[in-house]
Amino acid sequence: MEKALNYIDIFAGCGGLSTGLFNAGWHGLFAVEKNADAFSTLKFNLIDTVPHFVWPEWLSMEAHDINELISKNEDNLKALRGHVTLVAGGPPCQGFSMAGKRNANDQRNKLVESYIQFIKLVAPQVIIFENVHGFTVNFKDKKGAKQYSMYVEQALTEEGYQVAHSIIDMSHFGIPQNRKRFILVAMKGHDPKRVFAVLAESREAFCKEKGIKCYIFKEKMFQLIKRCIGCFAKISVRLKRHCSQSKNM
Repeated sequence: MEKALNYIDIFAGCGGLSTGLFNAGWHGLFAVEKNADAFSTLKFNLIDTVPHFVWPEWLSMEAHDINELISKNEDNLKALRGHVTLVAGGPPCQGFSMAGKRNANDQRNKLVESYIQFIKLVAPQVIIFENVHGFTVNFKDKKGAKQYSMYVEQALTEEGYQVAHSIIDMSHFGIPQNRKRFILVAMKGHDPKRVFAVLAESREAFCKEKGIKCYIFKEKMFQLIKRCIGCFAKISVRLKRHCSQSKNM
């Protein structure tokens, strides 16, 4: 009998990632989310409406802060070792987003360390880590530069995982905006690079199956557009100079 694929969703939000895993046939063990409203939405859709999560007896079915959960349930989490296929999720992205203030001292950034601590306790076979593109961009201060993506990769490598990551543009999979995301996959005993290869190979079939249009603009097209914009800019400057010279004649 094939072993059921199971997972834990941390920093789960309202359950978007859990919904995808549910639709893919995975079995949820439990989810960790601090925000009460977000957890209420997850609970309604994936616990009350459908019995998706098994949920352990030692964990109350409510919103939890991950640091408190770790400190109070270290032994329970260690007992899960060897029984968890996947831990999925991503710490809050606001402190890393290029659209935000990118404050290196944002307390939410420290939750990356909580993520790693959770992984060390549970030791899943597979990890999926998601965040914004800015997660790969250095923070610079008096102490030097810090890149959180490198910190995560190094920490997981030290725990015996093979690690790979990619910046995925979600518009390539039907999302109606150029939404780039840092996706990291870590595995024990398998090469995670294959995950991204399969993702690229199956993209067209996925879009066709879902009946959505997925566009990919090749790098050459981007370069052509940039050259055209540059040409227009030069023409505009020359026209302005010509007009100015004509007025002075």
